[in-house]
Amino acid sequence: LHIDTPVLSVTADRRRSLQLLGHIVGNALKFSKARDIYLRVRLQSGGFCFEVEDNGVGIAAEDLDRIFEAFTQIEDADDRAEGGTGLGLAICKKLALAHGGDITVKST
Repeated sequence: LHIDTPVLSVTADRRRSLQLLGHIVGNALKFSKARDIYLRVRLQSGGFCFEVEDNGVGIAAEDLDRIFEAFTQIEDADDRAEGGTGLGLAICKKLALAHGGDITVKST
C-alpha cells in the first residue's frame, strides 16, 4: 500500500466505498497470477484517486470499452479459470459515479 498524499478527510458512504474497493482489489487478486497487487492513493483535481495495479494477463484493447458493462465476462466461459456473474465491475462503476467520481481501466 502506497499513499502519496497527506492524511485525507473524506465524506463518503463508508459501506459503499469499502464495497467498491473490495470489488476492485478482489478482482485484481482473482486474475493476478502472482497475487501481488499495488494500491495507491493520491490527490487529484480536488479529490483523490485510487489506483490498483496487478500483474494479470491483461485485457485486449477491443474489450476495454466493455469491462464495466453488467454481465460482461471477457474470456469465454469454457476458458475461464475463475467464475463470477460479470457484475462486480459494473457495480464498481455505479458506486464510483454515485460518489461523483469515475472508474477507468488501462491494460499494458
